[in-house]
Amino acid sequence: MIKFVNFQFRNNTLNKKMKVYLSIFLVVLVFILISINDVSYAENIRKEKKKILVINSYHHGLKWTDDIEKGIKTVFKNNKEVEFYFDYMDTKRNSNPNYVEKMHRLLEEKYKNKQFDGIIVSDDDAYNFILKYHKKIFPQVPVVFCGVDHLEAYSLNNKELFTGVISITNVKRTIEIALEQNVKTKNIIIINDKTSTGKSNKRLLDEIMPQFNKKVNFIFFEDMNMSDIRESVSKLSKDNIILLMSFNVDKCNNIFSYEESAHLISEKSNVPIYGAWDVYLGHGIVGGMLTNGERQGEVAGKLMLDIVNGRNPQDIPVVKENINKYMFDYTKLKQFHIDLNKLPMESYIINKPTSFLVKYKYVLLGSMFSLVIILLGIIIRKSIIEKKLKVHATIDTLTGVLNRRAGLELLEKQLEFSGKNDKYFKVTVCFIDINYLKLVNDTYGHHEGDKLIKATCRIISDSLRKSDILCRLGGDEFLIIFPRTDLKSARDILKNIDEKIIKHNTSEYIKYTISISRGIAEFDPINPVDIDTLIKTADTEMYRDKKRIKSNDNY
Repeated sequence: MIKFVNFQFRNNTLNKKMKVYLSIFLVVLVFILISINDVSYAENIRKEKKKILVINSYHHGLKWTDDIEKGIKTVFKNNKEVEFYFDYMDTKRNSNPNYVEKMHRLLEEKYKNKQFDGIIVSDDDAYNFILKYHKKIFPQVPVVFCGVDHLEAYSLNNKELFTGVISITNVKRTIEIALEQNVKTKNIIIINDKTSTGKSNKRLLDEIMPQFNKKVNFIFFEDMNMSDIRESVSKLSKDNIILLMSFNVDKCNNIFSYEESAHLISEKSNVPIYGAWDVYLGHGIVGGMLTNGERQGEVAGKLMLDIVNGRNPQDIPVVKENINKYMFDYTKLKQFHIDLNKLPMESYIINKPTSFLVKYKYVLLGSMFSLVIILLGIIIRKSIIEKKLKVHATIDTLTGVLNRRAGLELLEKQLEFSGKNDKYFKVTVCFIDINYLKLVNDTYGHHEGDKLIKATCRIISDSLRKSDILCRLGGDEFLIIFPRTDLKSARDILKNIDEKIIKHNTSEYIKYTISISRGIAEFDPINPVDIDTLIKTADTEMYRDKKRIKSNDNY
C-alpha cells in the first residue's frame, strides 16, 4: 500500500514538470510563429507593387494623350511589379482658372489614402499643376514630366524630386523644310488658338520668326471661328503656305480634336499645310519636323523606371535634346507636286504606295507555293509512271515474276561475272515447262489455265532462296537461275519444289493436279558456253523429263 502511494506521488511530480516544460514549449512556438508571420508580412510589404500616378493635361481619347500613355506602357509592358493610376485634367475643354483649383481639391481627396512611388505628368497644364501643389498633395513623391513645351529655368529650382523630357516643338526646322519645298512662298499663315498650348506656341514663334523676316511674312489666324478659318484658307493664293500650330478651341469655344481641326482646315485649303505634331499627319498636312507623343511617353517612362529601380531623381538630368523626326504624307507631297528627292534622308513617309511585289507578296507567295505543289505533283506523277513503265518492262503481268527479257539480262550478267571474277563461281539454270496446260485450257477454259500458271509459279517462288531468280520465258515455260550454285545444290532445291507440288496435289477441292517437266544445266567458268547453249542444254533435258512423265502418267 505504501509503495503504491509513493508511486502516485512521484507520478504527480512528473506530471507537474511535464506541464511546465509543455508551457515553455508552447510559448516558444507561439513566439516563432509570430516571428515567421512578421517576416512574411515584411516580405509582402517589400513585394507590394509600386504605384505610379499619371496626370495628363488633356482628356482620354485625344490622340496626343493616348500616344503618351502608349509610350509609357511600352516601357513597363513586361513589368508586373508596377501598378498605374491615370487621371485627366481635361484642360482643353475646361480652361477656367477656377477649374484647376477644384481639380486640386478633387485629387487631394481622391488620393489622400494612396502612397505613390512616382508621378508622371504630361504637358504644361499638368506640369504647372504639380509644381504648385506637389508639396501639399504628394510630398516627397518623385515627378517625371513630358510634353512640356517651355521649361522655365526657375521652375525647377530646389526641385530635387523633378526630372523629365522637354517637348521641343522644332518649328524652326518645319519652317525651313517648308520653304525648301515651296520656294515661291511669300506668306506663312499661322493658325493658332488661345489655349495654354496656343500661348506656348505664340511664345515659341515670337523667338523664331525674326530669323525669317527677310524671307517671308507671317500672318496669324488666331481669334477666329472654324468657319472663318475654312473660308479664309480657301481664298489663299499659291504663294502662301499654312503652319498649323494648334486649333482645338475656336472663338465661340467650339472644341476640335487635333485630327478634326487638321481635316476641316485642309478640306478647304488649296495650299500646303505643315504642322508641329504627328497627330496631324494623315489628316491633311504635308508634314514637317513633328513632335511624337509616343516617343515623349517612352522617354518619360524610361526615366520613371530608373527611379522605380532606386535611382535618385536629382541624378537624372532633364532630357533637352531633340527627339523629333521629319515625317510626311506621301499623298500630300504628290498633291502639291513636292519633289521627294528634297526630303531629308531620315524622313518617315506614310501612305507611300507599296511596290507590286510588296503589295501582292502573299498572292505571289501563294501562287509560287501552288506552282511548286503542281510541279512536285507532275514530277511525282511522272516518277510513278516511269516506275510503272519500268515494272511493266521487267515484270510479267500475269505471274508477277521477271519477264523473259529481264530474266535473260540478269542471266547474262551472272555468266559475265562468273567468267571474270571467280573461276569457282558456277551458275545453274533450270528450264521448267508446265505439263497438261492445253488440256486444262480445253477442259476448264483459259481462265483456269491462267490459275494453273500462277499456282505453279507461286509454289516455285516459295521454294527458292532469296538469291535465286525466277522468270517467265513465255506461255507455260519458266527459267530458274541459281547464282553460285552447282548441279548438286540445284537438285536439292528442286526436290523442295517437288515436295510442295505433291502437298498441293494431295489437298482437297482441286480440279486438276500440278505437274512440271524440268531440265537443268550448269555453267562452268573453266569451260564456259554462251547463254543460248546453256539454255538449250537445259531445254533438251526438260524435254527428256517431259517424255518420261507422259509415258508414266495417266493424267
